[in-house]
Amino acid sequence: MIAVTGGTGNIGRHVLEKLANTDVAVRVLARDPSRLSSYQDRFDVVTADLDEPATLGPALAGVDRLFVLAPGPDVAAQDAALIRAAVEAGVRHVVMVSSLGAELGGIAGGRPHLPGEALLQESGLDWTLLHPSEFMTNTAWWRDTILSAGSIFVPTGSGRVGFVDPADIGAVAAKVLTTEGHHGHTYRITGPEALSTADIAAVLSEVLGRPVAHVDVPPEAFRSGMEQAGLPPFLIEMQVEYCAAVADGVVDIVSPDVPNLLGRPANDYRSWAQAHADVFG
Repeated sequence: MIAVTGGTGNIGRHVLEKLANTDVAVRVLARDPSRLSSYQDRFDVVTADLDEPATLGPALAGVDRLFVLAPGPDVAAQDAALIRAAVEAGVRHVVMVSSLGAELGGIAGGRPHLPGEALLQESGLDWTLLHPSEFMTNTAWWRDTILSAGSIFVPTGSGRVGFVDPADIGAVAAKVLTTEGHHGHTYRITGPEALSTADIAAVLSEVLGRPVAHVDVPPEAFRSGMEQAGLPPFLIEMQVEYCAAVADGVVDIVSPDVPNLLGRPANDYRSWAQAHADVFG
């Protein structure tokens, strides 16, 4: 049996969509099972809270493969609770979604996953790590300024990112969960090309039929804007650090792992933007 966490999220729902087309038994761990009512007839949906470790042991009884996606905010504690529960329950293989930033010095979103990665690798369980690049869905964060000013205001310079469709992350996870030969592997999950913010703006201009530009604001102005928006300090620092890494070319990475695992090209940004144009108004 496969157990899945984060089934209502940006990645987990794609994992479930893929597993729904297989004949494997699937159990979904959810804090609020009512949010997964559409899957009640297909999967075993149980109540479990990653912030309440006592709920995890019963939820993992009889499970041999586990998909771990800690939603936070305390990612390290949630990862640790799931891994310890998996060991006690006799789970054989854990597939964990981490971040490409984890292997790049722990930058930005990768840092919270480092303790969980280390704990998993030392646990004695079979493990596979998924290291996705920045999600294509993250570009929807720029919606408001695209609508109000026709611009994207981020200090990323000409740096490029291998933006990935969360649907591809879910498809890779489902593949790894249902096939053998993945123990000890870390897969880089990226899109088929690295794009700068100006490249993203150009694609959105074509798709939306109106001009969109990238304004490379100074980091100080970027930080000030997030402070005025009321974002928490830890998130502000994470974003500033990440944008600096992009500008420095640190995340200009395109991996062949998606096509190698799925037997098809990774989804490209233009196709994603065309399918989700309504997100940008």
